[in-house]
Amino acid sequence: MKNKCLRSLILLLLAVLTAFAVGAAALADGEPWEGSGTPGDPWKIASPADLQVLAARVNGGESFFERCFILTQDLDLSGVCSEALGVSWDPIGHSGDITFYGVFDGAGHSVSGLYISGG
Repeated sequence: MKNKCLRSLILLLLAVLTAFAVGAAALADGEPWEGSGTPGDPWKIASPADLQVLAARVNGGESFFERCFILTQDLDLSGVCSEALGVSWDPIGHSGDITFYGVFDGAGHSVSGLYISGG
């Protein structure tokens, strides 16, 4: 249990640090993703770091009600989370009281290499 909490804390810290590392141009609207989050201009998830930020923010309590995201390319998370690294992915909306109410369009792309330990 202690290790799982530590891993989750490390992933959250990485996501927060990634958000601060994003260039100022991408932060013009106050968000770390390119786009405006509307159906006509969804926020673009273009890297594992982008997806980590989304996961951390949803798991931190943001629902992104009626906000839109689009996956712009296939993402391989095996370098981010793996059994070999001892780091598992904390699923988006991992508990009953945390829910993502936005729109996530995979646009024909995939997310692979996820390692989730436990239930």
